[in-house]
Amino acid sequence: MAKLALTNLVNLQNETTAVNAINANNAATIAAVEKTLSRDGTSPNQMTDELDMNSNRIINLPTPISESEPLRVIDAATLGHAGTITLSTMPPGGNTGQVLEKLSNTSYDANWVNLPAIPAAGLPTGGTVNQVLTKNSSTNYDASWLTPSNAVREVLTTGRTYYVRSDGSNSNNGLTDSPSGAFLTWQKAFDVCATLDFNSQVVTVQHGVESGVVTFTVGNVINTMVGGGQLQVKGHSFVGKTVFNVVAADIFKVLDCRVSVNFDQMTLIGGDLGQIHSLYDSVVTIGSSVHFGTAPFAHVYVHDAKAMALMLGSAYKIDGGANYHIFVNGGFVFHESCTLTLTGTPNFAGAFVETINGGCIQCVNLFTGGAATGPRYFATANGIINTFGQGINIFPGNAAGATTAGGQYIA
Repeated sequence: MAKLALTNLVNLQNETTAVNAINANNAATIAAVEKTLSRDGTSPNQMTDELDMNSNRIINLPTPISESEPLRVIDAATLGHAGTITLSTMPPGGNTGQVLEKLSNTSYDANWVNLPAIPAAGLPTGGTVNQVLTKNSSTNYDASWLTPSNAVREVLTTGRTYYVRSDGSNSNNGLTDSPSGAFLTWQKAFDVCATLDFNSQVVTVQHGVESGVVTFTVGNVINTMVGGGQLQVKGHSFVGKTVFNVVAADIFKVLDCRVSVNFDQMTLIGGDLGQIHSLYDSVVTIGSSVHFGTAPFAHVYVHDAKAMALMLGSAYKIDGGANYHIFVNGGFVFHESCTLTLTGTPNFAGAFVETINGGCIQCVNLFTGGAATGPRYFATANGIINTFGQGINIFPGNAAGATTAGGQYIA
């Protein structure tokens, strides 16, 4: 059947009939052309049914460049001999530095676009390890480096030792006993400990092995520690080789620490309120190899109802005097089965022990070698000293103790 059927005109005598026939032929011609393929690609130019080549060939096909194009025999031969055919789904055109941008969810629907300009401001300078960027205002690029308060803590699964040496460096990690591994200052070691989660482990800060006597002259603050456990502060294993001689500052101020802090293997000279000062929610213990030298106020100062100092079975020494050996302001001291050795005859002008403002000293089985001068004790402002029946002369001194303003001494 012919694809285009036209009406033949017999004559043009009837004008109306002729015009109608011509118009009908034009419409039929247009409809037929719309159903044919155009060589120049004029739309519409898509097949709406199968194309029967009737055993004729399609020649001059180009090399395929996309997955939807026909494969030629030569292309199959190329692949069969381990060759490659590059299929390109990129749009044509584009300029240097441009990137592809998806225009829709349709596969390969992309176009070349320019990258946005890189801000001239960039990152702020400076910053240290583990800091993060924080916005200072709503202005673009107004940011600065900040140490996050909720930084993730390292959770210990075993004990750890940090070393301090006079030839160390605070840029070291503190984990080896050598000049290239140890910290230079005790404060650096304590600050690092404060970043850890102890997880009930024992962390030790220890003076490394150095020749001769090493003297440290800077006071230290031991701040809040997290996770329970214990912090041990140790000098050199040979007693007398680690000396702290500090002026106008507590040698060790333990401030709201919340883990037990044990001191051992050291000689303490100077200080301020206390050579070892326990404040607020802190517990300190005194080991057997601590030597207390001359102090301006107290060897051990305990301040606040939650603060404690423990001397349990220690055999520590007192080599120099002070206003007080132990001064308790509202805190608690438990002194049990300790042997004190006093070198020379140190003087304690205030009293060997004093407690005020509800502070409490409990002393059981105190053994002393040597003598001291000054009052043995003083309890005032509801302070309590309890010796559990050991009498009024248990503490060293050459003058009687006293109580006042609600203070009690339980002999």
